[in-house]
Amino acid sequence: MGQYFKPLIVYPDGSTVNAYSYDFGCGSKLMEYSWIGNEFVNVIYSFIYRRTRKIAWIGDYSLDDFNEKTDIYTKNISFAEFEQYYTYAWNPNTEIHVKIPSSKVTEPDLNRINISTKDEYLVNHTLGEYLDLGYYINRCIEKTGTWKGYCVDPLPRSIIMKKMMSSMLVNNPFISKLEVFRCLRK
Repeated sequence: MGQYFKPLIVYPDGSTVNAYSYDFGCGSKLMEYSWIGNEFVNVIYSFIYRRTRKIAWIGDYSLDDFNEKTDIYTKNISFAEFEQYYTYAWNPNTEIHVKIPSSKVTEPDLNRINISTKDEYLVNHTLGEYLDLGYYINRCIEKTGTWKGYCVDPLPRSIIMKKMMSSMLVNNPFISKLEVFRCLRK
């Protein structure tokens, strides 16, 4: 069956917001929407464009067999804090949680990052890393075959995976699960 994921954006005051992939014509499994130019992921980019925010991409199996000492979700946060974010993502009937309605999303939001993107950077403030998105897209886009023109988007994968796309990062390639990101223009 596979794990489903939901992104969660945490504001400095502790309030949270997220978007549902189905509202943007996507499934909820990570690779059903994790490609450059996907409108769902671009909505998340629009919330970190020139703004620093905590982001977590939380899977529905995240609490199964949870081990507070070894689980990668709690590298930078306590289990109690993670559990709270998990609840906001998967049981969003809370006072400080808001779902981003697709009707409130603008055309520029839906096209924030695409295969023509140049001079944009994804910045991980937690680890002091950045990724030149134009360079990344140019290196990773499929040139031939069935997936010609497609490129895996680094934002959801960088938050989910322990290692980011190795040689394209500056500094340490290890990523934790709730980190502070921003997207900015050169």
